[in-house]
Amino acid sequence: MFLRHARTFAVRSGRSKALVCIGASLAAGFVAYDKAQAEDVLLITEPTTGFHFPQKIGNEKLLATAVRTVTWFQFVTYALGFYVEDTMFQRIAAEPEKSTREVLENLLASDCSKSVKFIPYREIDVPHFTSSLSMGMRDSLQESVGLQETKQILAEFSKCFQVKAFPPETEIDFSWLPGNNFRIMVDGVPVITFQNSPLCKAFFSMYLGEPARVVEIKQRVEEGIRECQFSQEGKQ
Repeated sequence: MFLRHARTFAVRSGRSKALVCIGASLAAGFVAYDKAQAEDVLLITEPTTGFHFPQKIGNEKLLATAVRTVTWFQFVTYALGFYVEDTMFQRIAAEPEKSTREVLENLLASDCSKSVKFIPYREIDVPHFTSSLSMGMRDSLQESVGLQETKQILAEFSKCFQVKAFPPETEIDFSWLPGNNFRIMVDGVPVITFQNSPLCKAFFSMYLGEPARVVEIKQRVEEGIRECQFSQEGKQ
């Protein structure tokens, strides 16, 4: 089973608390996506996989979809949807003169809610999945909190999931919520929430940062930004 009960870990260095893990209780105030409600929302189809992403989840709106492929075999591992808070989406649309780089910098600097939804195209090995994410976040975390705290944060992150594999079409959501809460959900069920600003920034820097760790996904987000800006220009 996935971890659902509230728990708290205090990982400390000599100067600060590095990580607070506060579980599902903090997530209760946020709207979770329920697959059963899919009929009530507009669904956007990711063309490579055919997977459907809700255009809106709670107070967040879909900005872009993408797929992750294994380059040397050229097969798809998962589809991905990138969501931003509706107020930020409207802000992007209202500022067509801004470059995509400026918009991405604003997204990373802002405490507005934003999420990445993963949907596996084939079964995903969970230890490999969390290890890959940890490697992608490591450098950013080390720059923020140093080597020792980075090891502690990633050690807690790697223990989030109590299963060995995610079957195809599982929905795995990683959200940066106001107050620097990093929430993880699986199929609409809150798994755990970390209250940790460096972790929030490190995760989303993989897709929005300069340089991005996953370039093809950043490119799709940039395309989504331009489409959002262009649609606003057409209304003027």
